[in-house]
Amino acid sequence: MGKRIAEHKSFLTRMQRRGRNARRLVYAALAWAAAWVLMRLPFPVLRAFCRVLVGGLAPRLHGRLAEQHLIAAFGSALTPERRREVLRLMFRNMADLPAEALAAAYRGPDFVRSRFLPGPGIAKWRALQAREGGMIGLTGHIGNWELLLQLCQIDGVRPVVAVAKRIPDPRLNRLVERSGGAFGVPTLYGDSGVTAIARVLARGETLGIVPDQDIDEIGGVFVEFLGRPAYTPIGPARLALATGATIVVAFAKRVGDRLEMIVHDPIEPDRGAPRDEEIVRLTRAWSALVEDFVREHPEQWMWLHDRWETVPDEVASRQVARCGPQLTAARRSG
Repeated sequence: MGKRIAEHKSFLTRMQRRGRNARRLVYAALAWAAAWVLMRLPFPVLRAFCRVLVGGLAPRLHGRLAEQHLIAAFGSALTPERRREVLRLMFRNMADLPAEALAAAYRGPDFVRSRFLPGPGIAKWRALQAREGGMIGLTGHIGNWELLLQLCQIDGVRPVVAVAKRIPDPRLNRLVERSGGAFGVPTLYGDSGVTAIARVLARGETLGIVPDQDIDEIGGVFVEFLGRPAYTPIGPARLALATGATIVVAFAKRVGDRLEMIVHDPIEPDRGAPRDEEIVRLTRAWSALVEDFVREHPEQWMWLHDRWETVPDEVASRQVARCGPQLTAARRSG
């Protein structure tokens, strides 16, 4: 009887797995078909469609969550009227992201350039890239960070390699990769290994990273962000110290219906300083630039993500859990 029950459970598990795979295949096929049609529309029509679709659905699905994060960050500093305006513009920016991505994948570099206002940003980026050694280009989920990466690849003087989090569905992951791949932007993932990522810097190339989120499964430290301690990835700081690469923070700021490239002065690692202190200093330095932008332009940041989800007590308990067995074994051996 027990064997039959086990076989029945195994059969159900296989059927459920096949059902999930079939659904993913259908979703991916629909996404590819929709993308093929939409990217061929005139851009004003495509953008209007995305604004109606995303602008209509996203506030209903995520508006309350985004408002909670906005209140947690600013409290009474934003009036209810200003808060509603921030959320309205944020969701409009969310709608413009897929429209610009699809149009760029179909129309190519000229479209990407046309989305950016003339200014000193790209010239400064090129001058920093021309210096000896690799560079770590950081941005936030601000404006259109994907289009910024594509512009840096198109008009930069050295190749850019994106570092991203892999989408669980490989078919959808390939769809996203195709957008960047159209501009020769290869992608490395967190599971690619530190060595593969460090090699990019060793070749004198540029890493493009968007590290302004709370990702508790990777190494981080708590730094102040909008008045509260936020768990912040230390990967960029570690890479800078290990390779001597410069950290450069850049943004694609929305200005009306177009974008402005803003490039900050480089953050140089001090490889002679105490390592742990320097990791915190570098992390705090680039995070402060993101914070300053968000304070000034809150409508351009993605408020759907809980930037303060991880709390210090949670990290401390994880460290105790990891070190506990080692301490016990050490006491026994002693």
